[in-house]
Amino acid sequence: MNRIKYFTVFLFSFFSFILVGNASGSASLTVSSTNITVGNNVTAYINLKNVAAWNLQITSSGATSGCSQKFVDDSGTGKNINKTLSVTCKSTSTGIIKFILTGDISSVDANNDIVSTTVNVSRSITVSKPIPKSSNNYLKSLSVEGAQLTPAFNKNTLEYTVELEPRTEKISVSAQVDDYKASVSGTGEKEVSEGINFIEVVVTAENGTKRTYVIKAIVKELEPIEVTVDGKKYNVVRKEEELTSPLLYEKTTTIINEEEIPAFYSDFTKFTLVGLKDQEGNIKLYIYDEKNNSYTLYNEFEFNKLILYVKEPDQNVKIPANYTKRKIQINNSEVTAYKLSDNSKYALIYGMNVATGEEHIYMYDSVENTIQRYYDEEVNKLNKVINDYMTIIIGLIIFSSLSLIINIFIIIRNRKITKKIAQFESNLMKENTLSNSGGK
Repeated sequence: MNRIKYFTVFLFSFFSFILVGNASGSASLTVSSTNITVGNNVTAYINLKNVAAWNLQITSSGATSGCSQKFVDDSGTGKNINKTLSVTCKSTSTGIIKFILTGDISSVDANNDIVSTTVNVSRSITVSKPIPKSSNNYLKSLSVEGAQLTPAFNKNTLEYTVELEPRTEKISVSAQVDDYKASVSGTGEKEVSEGINFIEVVVTAENGTKRTYVIKAIVKELEPIEVTVDGKKYNVVRKEEELTSPLLYEKTTTIINEEEIPAFYSDFTKFTLVGLKDQEGNIKLYIYDEKNNSYTLYNEFEFNKLILYVKEPDQNVKIPANYTKRKIQINNSEVTAYKLSDNSKYALIYGMNVATGEEHIYMYDSVENTIQRYYDEEVNKLNKVINDYMTIIIGLIIFSSLSLIINIFIIIRNRKITKKIAQFESNLMKENTLSNSGGK
């Protein structure tokens, strides 16, 4: 009997507590975290329950730059409501941040009477030094299902090769990080196609630094067409999507080993280009000579386009000698130029490179409508060589002329001497004849 009485009193007290609790208002203070590191934020929450009006102030002290705020308001309906207010502070040093909530709240009880309650609560947050974030961005393992990596996995080795059977279309890449705080991307099922496929597995450390592991997955070609060029083996590329069309060439096909192969052809060069892939998977275009069944590497270069603002040169610009000022047409516009003659296909123009702002003399080719910077260094060198040769030639001419004059002088002089000797001998003979006649 006593047990039943005590149990009845307990139930009455319990339900009375619930009714009172629901009727009276309350304000509690909670925080987003009780432990943070320097530089991080913490938020204090004011939790109002069954409150019709409030006049509260929250202040902070300790390891923070300070943040305080006053909250004065009501439900707007005269009835009790539940509401959450908040303020956020940033920690500035190690230590303790203390939030203090003071003020009063008002509630409406069951009899529509206003009940006021004084609030004075606090919460503390411990601020510690930040723990250095891990920089470990290594893998612990890396594998491709059903295949073997070359070389064997080592966390310090970033590049691997794996060979796959012909017609392989998908592979599964697995990886495990060396540090549980790191993350990895690039794993799972990957699509591959015939030839070389590059798969990147990226490890991001806790501190954000990244490390990339690269798997070169080579799907073997089914019955490849092998050729040898300069002693090196290549496979003929049989998939058009693996080739990049060169400038001014049209897509076509050619027959190699009784198989139709994608190719490129130009009516100007008369070249048929096909792709050859080396053992490392690099593809280059080669000139295919069907008649001789030979291959020659095709090198095509595209030079940067120049945008030039043509202008009149100022007085400080020295135009090379023998060039005279004329007007020429470039792209249907008349510009000032300098030419050696009216019929010359080349002209010098002065202008500014729009991309760099540099001004210079340029050589314009009217036939190909091309232009390039003009340097007189080579011209000066050539002129110097010509001048040197001219000096030598003039010297030789002078020397030859002098030698000729001297020789002529010597010949004339010798002739005069010979004539005098002959005259002397003739006179001597006459004297001897007269002497002999007188003696008789």
